[in-house]
Amino acid sequence: MEARVSTYAGPSERREELLHALGRIAREVQQLDGFRGAYVLVGRPCTQLVTMTVWESAEAVQASAAEAKKIRAQVAEESGQTIESVETCEVWLHLGPIR
Repeated sequence: MEARVSTYAGPSERREELLHALGRIAREVQQLDGFRGAYVLVGRPCTQLVTMTVWESAEAVQASAAEAKKIRAQVAEESGQTIESVETCEVWLHLGPIR
């Protein structure tokens, strides 16, 4: 498995807009080939928000890269956020069921 981790930052008063945008595009992301799951991590009290999408393989991460970039840019723009980083990592250990 592979994961794509994206970090967003911006005004805390617009965090709800980002969360709403992420929820709105969730179905679109779920339909990408190789998608295995996603997490949204919200820092307190900091202004960062991290998304992590999990993919069945490195090939699936690569195949979804262009669409993921478009989606990230769209939700960031809608909510006044910036994309601070995007990284791809191998999932070395996973505990619990994959949903």
